[in-house]
Amino acid sequence: MDLFEAIETRRSVQEYQPGLRIPRADWEKIFALTVQAPSSWNLQPWKFLVIEDEEKRAAIRKLAWDQPKITDASALICVLGNTDPHANKKEVFDQWEANGIIDRATHERWMKAVGEVYPTDYEKHEFAIRNSSFAAMTLMLAAWGLGYGTSPMIGFDKKAVSELIGVKPPWILSFLLSIGTPAPGWPSFPRQQRYGFDQVVAFETL
Repeated sequence: MDLFEAIETRRSVQEYQPGLRIPRADWEKIFALTVQAPSSWNLQPWKFLVIEDEEKRAAIRKLAWDQPKITDASALICVLGNTDPHANKKEVFDQWEANGIIDRATHERWMKAVGEVYPTDYEKHEFAIRNSSFAAMTLMLAAWGLGYGTSPMIGFDKKAVSELIGVKPPWILSFLLSIGTPAPGWPSFPRQQRYGFDQVVAFETL
């Protein structure tokens, strides 16, 4: 499946074939592609907790409006974002410099600039959500390309689920992703309307 086909055919899957596991080789391929996603300064403030255990997923389902896809899918992925933009900056900027992309003066300027761009808790929270979402969209396309459906979810008790899976600062839970093999015949209905070019695109001014 090429990229255009993956984008055009990907659907948020609501029904899965229960009892199927994703092979380790496929997990490694999915995440090798996921981490190619863009991030601010290449800081990569994301992490993915994969939950295959049925009891853990059943417990999360109780905190997520009893959505069947949480337990019917092969796994549940908890998409995490790091609210500390300084966490990886030295390692990342050292690599930029070592590869000859920036000089020492730029390295030092960027080290300071991170704090200037993300000075408040609000900006740090947005940094975590935004960048982890870039990666999650890449994950969804990579999974679809390998034949796995996904569905992003924000319908859950964020505080309770975060406590259940052990999320602690500076990490936050951005959202959940079910992943697995779509049920036979899914979807049984056509893709619903998408707004057209003239409705979503403007040039120079709104």
